[in-house]
Amino acid sequence: MKKALVILVGASMAFSAGCFQAYDLRISDTVEKLKYLRDLNKNTEEADKSSKLVAAKIYIRAPKGLKRAQTFTMAPIEQGKFDAAESFIDTSSQATLHILARSNAPKPATKKGANPAPTAARGDFITDVVDLVKSAYSTELDAAQLKPANPDAHGRKPVQYRSASFEANGKKVEVYFHGAKGGPAQVALVFEGPPDALKGLLSQINYSLNSLAVGPVAASRYSTGDDFSEEAGAAAQAVF
Repeated sequence: MKKALVILVGASMAFSAGCFQAYDLRISDTVEKLKYLRDLNKNTEEADKSSKLVAAKIYIRAPKGLKRAQTFTMAPIEQGKFDAAESFIDTSSQATLHILARSNAPKPATKKGANPAPTAARGDFITDVVDLVKSAYSTELDAAQLKPANPDAHGRKPVQYRSASFEANGKKVEVYFHGAKGGPAQVALVFEGPPDALKGLLSQINYSLNSLAVGPVAASRYSTGDDFSEEAGAAAQAVF
């Protein structure tokens, strides 16, 4: 009887220790998430819910100080070439973030008898963006120059990109691509500005890059905010 009691007490203590350990891990994880959200808010703007990116189910927070412009400022684009095109600008530092995106969600059917608006011919997303970048900056960027890039995620799982950078007309330009043809969306992020300005925004840019989400994850973040409970799913969408 005593032996059984000792075994029971030992099992109870082990179970209690396991419960406390699991509780401590949950508390630690919560604290780390709160710290990350604090730093995210210090380094980025709130996601702009009036942006065309919302309808395309693409969520991103621009680096701190960059505000959405009324028009896309990188270069003229043909109507229908992309599903969303936005520019975010810091007028003091002249740093700019341009975003081009295509949603792979089914398009809503047009009403019978309606005349659809003329739309540009679409090629491969990366090719179309590279062509626009080459025209805008008079550079010889080639898709073959894109290399895997995992921006510093400060201990969290990074959003995966393919990236290239170059200098043109006294500016540094960094181009990032995320998403696959068969995924929820494809996104291109183009940061431009004086080299010193982009260098000074390195931390803000990394937080911005890692805030990106597409598809259902993006829709969830627009409605509930950045709790990062779904970050593993967001990272999985970065397959090329």
